[in-house]
Amino acid sequence: MKKIKIRKNLFRFTIYCIILLMLLFFISKFFLKNNLKESEGVITSKIDLKDELSLINVEYPRFKDNKIDKLISDYIYDYVRRFKLDNNVKKTLKITHNEYYYKNYVNIVFNIENSLDDKKYKNVIIDLNTKSIAYISNLFEKDFIEKSIIETVYYKYSSD
Repeated sequence: MKKIKIRKNLFRFTIYCIILLMLLFFISKFFLKNNLKESEGVITSKIDLKDELSLINVEYPRFKDNKIDKLISDYIYDYVRRFKLDNNVKKTLKITHNEYYYKNYVNIVFNIENSLDDKKYKNVIIDLNTKSIAYISNLFEKDFIEKSIIETVYYKYSSD
């Protein structure tokens, strides 16, 4: 009698596990589709320049909106222009990007490998509704930002 009860419970457990795994599979597929929809329409543009003193390889995102594209391309072109100003030194520049979506904002993080500068990252936050550059203060409440800064300073630096 106990063996039959154990087999019955083991069978139920197996069925419940299979149902749970199938449910998790469908939920993950649903959320994955939503994340892909956010970045749909974003294509990567490239700038490849090579001459005797400079090697430039830049990738940046382009959206389906001209106003957002202008903000990003102006930002990138200005950075590349400033990089090319120093003509006396052999230099390299490589920029890649990642996009992070939060509500109606997109944070574009540029990963920079620059032989003239130590900066490794730059970012631009864009409000997708107003199609303008946003700031971190637009995303979070002022009290939350101040509290986060104070906590970081408190734990990172000693009071001595």
